[in-house]
Amino acid sequence: MSSDLAGFRKQGYPLNLVVNLDVPDDVIISRISDRWVHLPSGRVYNLSYNRPRVDGLDDETGEQLTKRPDDNPVRHRVVTPDWFDLIFLT
Repeated sequence: MSSDLAGFRKQGYPLNLVVNLDVPDDVIISRISDRWVHLPSGRVYNLSYNRPRVDGLDDETGEQLTKRPDDNPVRHRVVTPDWFDLIFLT
């Protein structure tokens, strides 16, 4: 059992629903590779389906967009097996 689930149960929160999204790794890699954010506002852009009007700039402020540190395909390939083990093998 994951520590999050144990914590919910300890606090008296019932588990009413579980959702399993079976998303191919190549789709995840594409989405995180194409994602850009405006950190001050939290606005998220994606080059595949929600492009900013001007590449690299936030639509509302004109400020520079950045990549989140965890939007890294290499990191995803390293972390994913650990999450799988935590969720499905505990």
